[in-house]
Formats: sequence, C-alpha cells, structure tokens
Amino acid sequence: MTGAKPRGFTGHPRNKEKSTELKNLIESLRDYRIGENLKESIIEYIMNGRPTGGFLEAVLSNDLMGSYARADMWSRESMGDVVKWLYNNSPAGCYGSKEKYLQWIEEQGLNGLNGVSK
Repeated sequence: MTGAKPRGFTGHPRNKEKSTELKNLIESLRDYRIGENLKESIIEYIMNGRPTGGFLEAVLSNDLMGSYARADMWSRESMGDVVKWLYNNSPAGCYGSKEKYLQWIEEQGLNGLNGVSK
C-alpha cells in the first residue's frame, strides 16, 4: 500500500480536529521502521478503536511474550520501533494493559472520545 492513504482516511473538511490528529499520526509514523500494514492498523485503532491483529493487540496490552509469539518476521523486526512510537506519540490511554486495549475499542478511539463521527 505504498503512496495510498489508509482506507477511511479521507477526512471531512468540516472536521479539522479529526484531520489534524490524523495528519499528526501519519507524519509521526514516518520516522519509524514500521510496515505499512501495521501503520494502517495502528492508525485505525487509535482514531476509531478498530481492533488490531494479534501481534498489535499483544503489544498494546503490554504482553511481551504474546507479542513475540504472534509476530511474523516483519513484525518481529519492527517491534522495537512500534513500542518506541507508542511511547513517544500515542495517547497514553490506548495501551499498557489488556483492559486499556479493550476500553479504547469500546470508546471508539480518539474519534469516540472526542465525539466525532467516523
């Protein structure tokens, strides 16, 4: 998915807050060695509370052994960058335990917390 924006990220002109948060997330991910499929999943999870795959769920839930066990070759190589990016750039409430992960999904991510429709 090179050059294409993740699906669902057209950004409504009437919703500058959503657009700015999205642009900031996308921009911040460029500085890290994280595969495009993981980037899309991270963005969808943070913005909309979309559940992730098993690897990212384990990372977001602070499950090191589960993360390593669920990682494919590319995810394993980028695991350190994913963790660094989360620590430095993501909302604190979206990661750290299984409970936080599930709560973030229930609240529908930043858009749900901010009362923004998808």
